[in-house]
Amino acid sequence: MTPENEKELLRLNEEMGEKAPILWSIRTATESDLPFKAFLEAFHAKVSSVQMKTDDALAPPMPGIRIRKNLVWHAVPEGPELSPFLDALMGVPGSQLSLPADVAAELASLEAPADLSLFIGPGCPFCPAVVRQLLALAFHSELVYLKIID
Repeated sequence: MTPENEKELLRLNEEMGEKAPILWSIRTATESDLPFKAFLEAFHAKVSSVQMKTDDALAPPMPGIRIRKNLVWHAVPEGPELSPFLDALMGVPGSQLSLPADVAAELASLEAPADLSLFIGPGCPFCPAVVRQLLALAFHSELVYLKIID
């Protein structure tokens, strides 16, 4: 975690107040869990008001962090990927997660689930913006299931 990330987390902890979002740790009982465990421990040390729970019911093929029932990070959100993760955690409905009215109307008419998988790379300068665009879809419809994968 970068020093900038740590400052961002401390700022979030101050702003959070009574809001207590939940982060669900998805474990696989393999070594793949270790980076997620380390991230969540460091995260909780800085943002103590966030509730941490374990989601063992899914038996997933890979570890992750679930924020909402339709939103899972299968990537450790560090560096430039931390900011969109925090937006998702706080449920920011503002400009960064907003959609044009016609797109929101299309989402409202969804009748079947849509599973989206977004593959990101740690050095990609475009990934945080694309993550935010797809987060907006997941926030506007619970039928849009978004998995962010490293």
